This record gives sequence, structure tokens and C-alpha cells, in this order.
Amino acid sequence: MRRPSTPQVLLLLLLLALPAQAGDAPQPPPGPQGHELRHTGPLFLAGELGTTLVLLAGLTVVSGDPAASCRWCEPGGFDLSVRELLLVEDRRAAARWSHVLSMGATGGLALASHALPAFQGGPLRHVAEDTLITLNAALLTTALSRFAKKVADRQRPGFYFGEQARTEAADKPREENLSFFSGDTSWAFSVASSATALAWLRGNRNALWIGVAGGSIATAAGLLRSSADMHWGTDVLTGAAVGTLVGAGLPLLLHGREGGPLVGAVLVPQLAPGRAGLSLATSF
Repeated sequence: MRRPSTPQVLLLLLLLALPAQAGDAPQPPPGPQGHELRHTGPLFLAGELGTTLVLLAGLTVVSGDPAASCRWCEPGGFDLSVRELLLVEDRRAAARWSHVLSMGATGGLALASHALPAFQGGPLRHVAEDTLITLNAALLTTALSRFAKKVADRQRPGFYFGEQARTEAADKPREENLSFFSGDTSWAFSVASSATALAWLRGNRNALWIGVAGGSIATAAGLLRSSADMHWGTDVLTGAAVGTLVGAGLPLLLHGREGGPLVGAVLVPQLAPGRAGLSLATSF
């Protein structure tokens, strides 16, 4: 059976990723655009960025060079089925489109979502604040992805089937065992979810549609990573989960709406006769 072309797959993925009932999703709370957020001063944001860069550098050094042989070599039935479903003939084209969506389209959408309120009368400094927060989320996600890849040592599907010459890693043997988890997917979801969370916190009434567009683009990018034979299905799913948690979690936990209820989590020691432990306390 002739496999579909990359443009056909891209169009199908974008259509499937759109929520069927977006109009029923919860709207952001009413209020003027441009709510102030906590911890958005220059010193805090600079410290946040510096901490993320140090973590990125540290995890890169600690994890070392890519492994020459796989530690996680055999795929499961789910991964094999997903590969068979999504694989296309022109895998390099699928890879190029995945990068366009994950590194270009999601970033452009995030910048537009941050900047649009300023053109509608919102404070211009919010653009810089939100852009830095989203950048921090993307860098933190990148650090986690790079570390996981070198720890898991999972073989990419193209190499597993001996078809690496048809992939974008044809002349990059060091890429062979860096499959888990998908960096492009996690990056796309972290940027999209960060932009959505910040729009909601700011009171932007377009937050729903930013989430719809960002989620659709990120989903298509992730699935194209499987179409490109560079990642298994579970690599993509894990990348989507990690990216969403980091992208939404960073603004919600560190930069909640000024004057609104605190959103956070903390480990609380629990001491009792004969036992001790920790419990997770959250506030919303």
C-alpha cells in the first residue's frame, strides 16, 4: 500500500488535533486584560533565567556523551503499531515539517499571544515578562529532555529497523540512542502551554483559542516526529506530558495573578510517634 505524502499527513494531523467542541471549554475569568503577575521584576526573572541555564549546563555535563549502544532497545506493541500507522515515505520532509512546527510555529504563536495585548492598550512590559517566562519554560524542558535522552539510551526507530539512511540522522550516528523522550514535542508543548497559561493569568479572553491553536500545532509536530521515524509513540506522549507540565506549571506556580489566590505546592514534614514522613500540600 502506498504511504501518504508528508503534506497530506500534516493536514490530517492538524485537523485531528483541533478540539471537537472548543466552544464548550472553560473561559478565563472575567476582568480587564493585563493583570499583574507575581515575581515578574527584572531581578527575579534574571535569577530564574540564570538558574535554568545553570541547570541546563549542569545536566548536560552530568549526563555525558551519547551512548554508543542502546540500553533500551526493544519497542513494545503500542510503539510498533504507532510507527506503522504514521510512517511516511519521505521521512526527511516529515522531520523538516516537525521542526518548522515545533521550533517556528509554536514560538511565533507564543510571541504573538504575548504581544497582542500591548497593541490593544496593555502594558508593553508584559510582553517582555511573558516572553522571558516562556523562554525559561522552554529551556527547562530542554534540560530535562537532553538529560532523559542520555540516561534512557533508547534506540531510535529508524536505527532499530536499519533504515536510518532515510531519516534526518543518516549522517549523525551519535543520534542513534537518543530517542526517549522527544525534544521537539516537549519543546512545542511547553511553549504552547506556557503561552496559554500566561494568557489566562493575564485575563486575555483569547486564551482559549491560543490553547486550541498551540495544542494543535504541538500535537501535529509530535506526531510528525513519529512519521519521520525519529521517535516511538511513547517518546512523543512522554514529551507532550513533560512539556505541558513544565510549560503550564512554571507560570502557575511562580507567577500567579497578583492579588489572586496563591497557586503552589510544598512538601510538609509529618512527625508522629514512631513514624515520620512528608506530605504534599497544595493551594489554588
